[in-house]
Amino acid sequence: MKRDTKTIWLIAVVLAICAAAPAIAEPPAPFMVCGNVSDAAGSPCNGSWIRVTNETGVSWDARNESESNYYQIVLTSGDVSAGDTLRFAVVCGDESTAAEQIVTSDDINCGGFFGLDISFGELSGDVNGDGDVTADDAVIALRMAVCGEFSDAADVSGDRKVTSLDALMILQGAA
Repeated sequence: MKRDTKTIWLIAVVLAICAAAPAIAEPPAPFMVCGNVSDAAGSPCNGSWIRVTNETGVSWDARNESESNYYQIVLTSGDVSAGDTLRFAVVCGDESTAAEQIVTSDDINCGGFFGLDISFGELSGDVNGDGDVTADDAVIALRMAVCGEFSDAADVSGDRKVTSLDALMILQGAA
């Protein structure tokens, strides 16, 4: 009887290990980010450089062919989670811009994918349209953020809303 108890416990432990092994050995799922980079007129900005940074500060450079404005980067589900903000730094020729995208649970649940097209504005941050990016533009953007207003010129982060982050980025650009 003592031997049967040991055998049963041994079988139970082996079964538990076998049941847990697939979950432990399963690699993270791929998470793809892709899109197109265009100038202010909507023309392709070929050969752009895109760096994506997650909330922990880890960065990746997106693949881009010199004769194309299309970029893509494949991360893993271990690199991003729902609610994370991915930051995009984009350079094309002598122009640069920044954008942010919040990863949603739908992005994760729909196969780990989202597309983000990035456009260069005429003069991102020139909210009052005077041709210069100054502290005045940052103040206007901050007022817009408080009131829930929107302007493409004030949305320098590219997240389709005006927030205090946009005002800070404008202020940094003015400095």
